[in-house]
Formats: sequence, C-alpha cells, structure tokens
Amino acid sequence: MRNGETPRVMVFLRNIAITLLKPQGHKNLARTTRNLRNHPGQILEMIGFSSR
Repeated sequence: MRNGETPRVMVFLRNIAITLLKPQGHKNLARTTRNLRNHPGQILEMIGFSSR
C-alpha cells in the first residue's frame, strides 16, 4: 500500500467517497464508511444502481 501509485489511487478513491457522501447529508464519514462496508448494496443504490 505504500509503494508506487497505490497511495495516490487510495487518496483518489477516498475523495470520490467523500464527494458522494457529503451532499447526502452524512456528517460522520468514518461511521458512514464503516456502515457501508458492512452493507455494500447501499453503495450501489447511492450511486444509482439497483442491488438486485
């Protein structure tokens, strides 16, 4: 995770997640990301895809 382009890619993905979560009113990003990690179907619904 600390070599090559990996850190840059991880920052990019984190910024995308923040960009998607803030407009939806999520204030505590750490809690929200933990919750979404446990319920990946919610991520798909959040970006406009059906999880079924």
